[in-house]
Amino acid sequence: MAHLKAQSTRTNIDQRKRWKLNLTRQLGQKGYSRDEIVSLYRFIEWILHLPPEAELEYQAELAQLQEEESMPYLSAIERTAQQRGIEQGIEQGIEQGIEQGIERERRSLVRRQLTRKLGTLSAEVLAQLNALTPMHLEQLSEALLDFDRLDDLQMWLDSVR
Repeated sequence: MAHLKAQSTRTNIDQRKRWKLNLTRQLGQKGYSRDEIVSLYRFIEWILHLPPEAELEYQAELAQLQEEESMPYLSAIERTAQQRGIEQGIEQGIEQGIEQGIERERRSLVRRQLTRKLGTLSAEVLAQLNALTPMHLEQLSEALLDFDRLDDLQMWLDSVR
């Protein structure tokens, strides 16, 4: 049923969310064992994937459903959802860490290029470089090719403030 509903709700997120909630509700009503419920819930989660905003709505509706109905093993389902949230958080943290590492390396490269081309950079200029947005840092990486003096760099930095 989850697979059929996943195909029929590809373009209708609200309908997909309703079916996901309906199928989750049925897990507690069919007399499945705890392990079967957890396995089936994982399958439903995978097949009826929701975008983040709809997933938050689904989780809120699921919590409300738990209060309204007696749903055995729902705590196992919640633990599975919680584990999924933890995994997503870890993935986001890894992605952010990678992005920060890339940005740090870009900053370092631009500083090295500027130092090689213009000589020693003052602490004030280094502070200004560190405050640049990633977009401005990218623009500077191209603009520095035209710099001949430290004044050229300073004028460029003043223009982006």
